[in-house]
Amino acid sequence: MSEIYAEIISTGNEVLGGRITDTNAAYLSHRLMEIGITPAYRTTVGDDRERYAQVFETALSRVQVVITIGGLGPTEDDLTREVCAKVLGRKLKHSPEADTHIRSVLEKYKIPCEETELRQAFFPEGSVLIPNQSGTACGFVAMHEDQLVASLSGVPSELEWMMELHLFPYLRETFPHLQWIPSMTAMFFGLSESALQRAIQPILKKFPEVTWGMTASQMVLTLSLSCSPGKEDHIGPVLDEIAGALGDEMFGIGETTLAEVVADQVTGSGLTIAIAESCTGGLLSHLLTEVSGVSGCLLESVVTYSDESKIKRLGVRKEILAEHGAVSKEVAAEMAQGVRKTSGADMGVGITGIAGPKGGTEEKPVGLVYISIAIDENPLTIKYEFTGSRSDIKMRAANTALNMLRITTRS
Repeated sequence: MSEIYAEIISTGNEVLGGRITDTNAAYLSHRLMEIGITPAYRTTVGDDRERYAQVFETALSRVQVVITIGGLGPTEDDLTREVCAKVLGRKLKHSPEADTHIRSVLEKYKIPCEETELRQAFFPEGSVLIPNQSGTACGFVAMHEDQLVASLSGVPSELEWMMELHLFPYLRETFPHLQWIPSMTAMFFGLSESALQRAIQPILKKFPEVTWGMTASQMVLTLSLSCSPGKEDHIGPVLDEIAGALGDEMFGIGETTLAEVVADQVTGSGLTIAIAESCTGGLLSHLLTEVSGVSGCLLESVVTYSDESKIKRLGVRKEILAEHGAVSKEVAAEMAQGVRKTSGADMGVGITGIAGPKGGTEEKPVGLVYISIAIDENPLTIKYEFTGSRSDIKMRAANTALNMLRITTRS
């Protein structure tokens, strides 16, 4: 059977203008790939009837599956039902089922049922309703000749529920010969995208049937590998060669996180850790405590933001602070050593730095961070200079600390 292609259309001025990050399209693309549908295009359009209709018509001209996200609400800028009906050449028809659903949701939250709310009960004639688990805006599925058109809510939790429980069964029924497209991801830390590409290109040239893509987020690179159905045995050898070439930088296979790897390694080693954070404000601890079972290795965490806290809580010496300043190799080491000793942990982590946007100097610029890991009387302390916003610097420092722990505890 020929490959099935899809186009995802995200709608809304807030999405187009960047005020909302479109995580919906990314999630939907990933899940479509898993069931054997190739996302060929992803388009974003604002709340403009004419442009929305043009985008919709273009999608119908080039793919078998068109999925819209958003624009199903009660206000005048929610255009999806109207535009879809116009492009498909159908009238909008009232749905008693949707009407009842809208009234019940509004009654539950004691919200008056205005006429504008009931706009959500009209759908293109001949379409099938997709229920909404929690919101008022139901979606719909419609066939256009041999093409499938679907519209989903723009609220992430609602979209996922609609997609998994309702849209996917329609897709499998409409395209019964769908095959899962084999794929796998590998996770890397500390490499640039160009460096990773240079390292893997000689390997990938030997496996032309395997396609790849790469994404980057806060110093973490995700390499995605995929191939045609029935050729999944080609991915394993590629991963084996990449792991052999980049063993130190590759920290996981599949959708794993640095925090999960570190928690597993530290717990498996029988070691315990304690953390003292300054510029990251508890972010490292938050990432670790997102992992179930981390209580098996994490004893405690403290945010010692002021000099006084570093002195009283961790035993950082006043003369060290006076001589070197709070953002220094010496203070980071004393923070790591202090939290290790006061907590009784096997390892202590200390982080101090300047997250910005203010507070930097020529000698100590914004982005300067020291991270220290103490296992014995000679802590390992490394200086880093990160770039980006305050949030970027905090996240990059926390991820780097995780990677230091990964390398330190690796057996």
